[in-house]
Amino acid sequence: MNSGHSVLCHSLPTIEHNTGLLVSVKNASEAKIAAALGIGILDVKDPKEGPLGRPSNAVLHEIGTLTLDERIHRSVALGELTEFSQCKDPPPDILNKFSYFKLGMSHLKGIENWPDLWSSQIDRLGNLQPVAVAYGDFHLCEAPKPQEIIRFGSQIGCRYFLLDTFTKLDSQNIFSHADEATIAMWIDHARQLEMKIVISGSIKAKDLNRCVAMRPDYIGVRGALCNEGRNSTLQKSKLENLLRQLRQSE
Repeated sequence: MNSGHSVLCHSLPTIEHNTGLLVSVKNASEAKIAAALGIGILDVKDPKEGPLGRPSNAVLHEIGTLTLDERIHRSVALGELTEFSQCKDPPPDILNKFSYFKLGMSHLKGIENWPDLWSSQIDRLGNLQPVAVAYGDFHLCEAPKPQEIIRFGSQIGCRYFLLDTFTKLDSQNIFSHADEATIAMWIDHARQLEMKIVISGSIKAKDLNRCVAMRPDYIGVRGALCNEGRNSTLQKSKLENLLRQLRQSE
């Protein structure tokens, strides 16, 4: 790990940089808590349905109609690309209230035209901006390598690169699947293509300084804010503590 830190320190510019939080919520009650505390991105998902579980249309409507500070952006998880592409129902109109959407790239092994499949779903979602989502444990979920996601994501206009994990275990996080040197390489690649960076993947409070050292634009969290894992309820006190720790770490 020490060698990875050395690579990181040399590869990233030493300029003033503030990191925000992307907070994933599962309902309007959690969304109100997160928004009131001034987070950067309000991300909506159903954690019971997987790493990027698609929320119900009812939840999307409840959160999409909330009045938020204009500085807070809404993003939405729409499941895995293979699942979403098979859904023939038209996207709900309430998605117009969201800025960004995420599709996971698992189980694409053997599908050589996955870039075309991804591009077709982006066209289907109109003005909603795609996020280039890569899984650090890509080898475990048959996803393309992060550098492939970054390269094609840039070509189709993705403004954000999100590094996440498909596997969600309390005992593991993004650093269990990729060391700092590898993550720094992916981040540099995305930055060179003028993409903003989000690091996620079972990040806990104890991992915050490690993430901040990599100078992302946002750190994505959910499980760290819940008492009994990512499927339980977001706790206001945990989010307050994490925001305080983030400010102190910069």
